[in-house]
Amino acid sequence: MSSFNYGVITMKVLTKIIELKRRFEVKVFGDSQCSSQMGSLENFRGFSLLVPNEKEARMSVRKKGLGLEHLAHRLIEECECRELIVTLAQDGFIAYTRDHKDRIINQPFPALTVNPVDVAGAGDSLLAVMSTGMGCRESTLLTAAIACCMTGLAVENMGNRPIQAETLKRYVHQIHGR
Repeated sequence: MSSFNYGVITMKVLTKIIELKRRFEVKVFGDSQCSSQMGSLENFRGFSLLVPNEKEARMSVRKKGLGLEHLAHRLIEECECRELIVTLAQDGFIAYTRDHKDRIINQPFPALTVNPVDVAGAGDSLLAVMSTGMGCRESTLLTAAIACCMTGLAVENMGNRPIQAETLKRYVHQIHGR
C-alpha cells in the first residue's frame, strides 16, 4: 500500500487493513509520503515492511540529530515493523531485516544509475519488487538486490513506465557478470 496523504488511505482504511492482516496472517507492505504533507509512519504500525525515504523517517521519529542506524532501529521499534528500507535518493537505499536470532542487520544497496533520466517511479518499483519477493517468502536481502536492479532500470526512463520481466532478468545477469 502506498499513501501520499491525500485522504484516500484514511485511519478507517488503515485499521481495516491491519485487521485483515491479522485475521488472514498476510504480510502488508507500506510506503507513506510524509515529506510534502503531514503524515506519520506510526499509522502503519505492524506492517511487515515500511519503505520511507530518510527525510520521512526523520519526520516520523521526530529526531533530526539521530544517526541513520539509530533512526532506523527506532523506527522499526516504534512502528513494530519486521523490516525496513530507508531510501537515500542518489545514494541508493539500506535494507534492514532480522537474522536467525531476531537481531536487526542491514545491507546498503547503491544506486546503479549515476545519471538518472527521471526518478518518478523508482519508489513504486522498489515497493512492487519487495512486495512480490517477500510475498513469495523470498529472503529480504535477495529481494532487495533485485529491487536495486529494478530501480536502476526505472530511473533510466522518462516517466513512470513498467519494466518488463525479461528486461529485468537481462539487467540482473548483466550486473551479476554472466
